[in-house]
Amino acid sequence: MRSIRTQQRLHVSFERLCQALQRGARFFALLLFAGTTTLSHAAIPQAERDVLMALYTGSNGSGWSNRTNWRNPANTDFNSSGTECTWFGITCNGAGTQVTSIDLPNNGLNGVLPASLSALNALTYLDLSGNALSGTISALSGLTSLQTVYFSTNQFTGAIPALSGLASLQLFEAFNNQLNAPLPALTGLTALRRFDVSRNQIPGALPALTGLTQLQVFYAYGNSLRGSLPSLAGLSALREFYVAQNLLTGNLPSLTGLAALEYFDVSQNELTGSIPSLSGLSSLQRFYVNSNQLTGAIPAVPAPSALLSENSQLCPNQLTNSTNAAWDAATPGATWNIGCISPRIESTLTFGSAPTLLLGGSGNVSTSVAPLPGSSIATAYTSLTPTVCSVDISSGAVVVLPTASYGDICTIAADKSGDLLYNSAPQTQQNIRISASVCSLDVNGDFSLSPATDGVLIVRYLLGFRDSALIAGLALTGSRTSANDIQTFLAARNFSVRGLSAASAVAPVDGVVIMRYLQKLPAASLLGGTGIAPADTTTVFNRVKAFCS
Repeated sequence: MRSIRTQQRLHVSFERLCQALQRGARFFALLLFAGTTTLSHAAIPQAERDVLMALYTGSNGSGWSNRTNWRNPANTDFNSSGTECTWFGITCNGAGTQVTSIDLPNNGLNGVLPASLSALNALTYLDLSGNALSGTISALSGLTSLQTVYFSTNQFTGAIPALSGLASLQLFEAFNNQLNAPLPALTGLTALRRFDVSRNQIPGALPALTGLTQLQVFYAYGNSLRGSLPSLAGLSALREFYVAQNLLTGNLPSLTGLAALEYFDVSQNELTGSIPSLSGLSSLQRFYVNSNQLTGAIPAVPAPSALLSENSQLCPNQLTNSTNAAWDAATPGATWNIGCISPRIESTLTFGSAPTLLLGGSGNVSTSVAPLPGSSIATAYTSLTPTVCSVDISSGAVVVLPTASYGDICTIAADKSGDLLYNSAPQTQQNIRISASVCSLDVNGDFSLSPATDGVLIVRYLLGFRDSALIAGLALTGSRTSANDIQTFLAARNFSVRGLSAASAVAPVDGVVIMRYLQKLPAASLLGGTGIAPADTTTVFNRVKAFCS
């Protein structure tokens, strides 16, 4: 019998085929210029030429399958300025003054990309798929004309760059790489029609799809995505949604209003709850929710129904057994419920007491499961604030990262997959504030360092302000808001940035340095006009930093 997944795994759409034909037409036109490397054209900006040369050099241009016109006949240097629009794979605007397309798929590129492509601000088309490029994907910020991007089938690692601001972006593909950082936000990409990041190692959550009214295809299957499915409300153009083979939890979203939906696949995750109504989905041909932990009765097939024979799958799950000839026809085997089992026990995870996390320090989080003993699968921990803290996936050991600041929040998520007896527990999270062993600079105790409050209070105190004059005009929050509490706190501190006694601290020197520090000025800018020797810059900076460490 023909595989029920044959058609759904094809990435080559009619739209992509048309683009391939267009690329072929451009290549044919380029052949007319082959060998005419001395032909003069209007020059593109030097910054754009620099990007092209960096692309060639960084990706081993000498080993490309086709590098026509990139180099001079003696292969001693790049062809002269003004010839770039004849280089293989490069298309310019009609005036020949800006690059509009880079089209180098399956061309033997091997190496890394330039750090940024932002100089190519007229670029509309970028295809580097089917090569052996590694490292991170270049920053795309500023490419407001960019419409089509293909990075698929390379060896890229790290993150997909920020896509915010790319209002013209219609197609983005980066499937079949080794990307291993959370997905960027898609907010504001109102022209986006196709997004495919399948077959990578992407962790974290799926981005919100709200407002993407032109979105037709969304593929993110075969990754390490966690968390819940995004809302699909308002995506009236959506035809294909494929996020199978991840670690997604929670309920299925409502499918109401998705009249164009043809293919829906959320199989092989850890989804719970019931299958939503399929009413109004008259275009739906393939529907895969198998290998989850769904419960309840199955919904009626759409009426009229476009479901293809044996091209949908509802089990294994924990669905209520029933007789339904329409689903029997749409799923493989004699009946739709082959592989479905009895409902499993619901379980929950609860975090223990939050550890104390100090700047430069570490701690441990832990969870308990109810009811005991819970599934045989170990709890997995994930940091949802990777610039603040990291966590060991199995032990729960948390490390505060050097990039963390006093008052930051470290958020740890815990997930516990199910087994034959227990359902997956809903993800739970714990927020832990980063503190300090001592923080003389947080005068009002609100876990933030502000020149407008903490700095003003310290300077006023050093100037001799006391009682109501100390806090006059300040809107204070935190654990210390009264003049008496703040005055008591300040009296017990030594604010001497020169390492002298507390009594020697004065506003024109120590207060000025502390205020500049709270304004996040660099070390070199702390001492000007204070009379402290520049040679003491590092010592003073480290001493002030230690006031809150």
